[in-house]
Amino acid sequence: MAKKPRFVLDVHLGKLARYLRMLGFDALWRDDYSDPQILEIRKRQRRIVLTRDRRLLEEHVRKGGYRVEAVYPREQLEEIVRQFR
Repeated sequence: MAKKPRFVLDVHLGKLARYLRMLGFDALWRDDYSDPQILEIRKRQRRIVLTRDRRLLEEHVRKGGYRVEAVYPREQLEEIVRQFR
């Protein structure tokens, strides 16, 4: 059985984090995480960064990150479930 991915989400994706948790995903989110904190959590805990911030991914997360394209939380959830089955 494949391991479920573990995520850390940026501050703009709180509803998505809640939805992912309801489906049983390990999704860390706080509304006061800074970019450096997110990057440290990613590195230390080997999590995938979910963000809508293109700059964060381009400058800091070459691998181990995913830019969420959808705008609305339910659509974001569908996108993530499709991407990380």
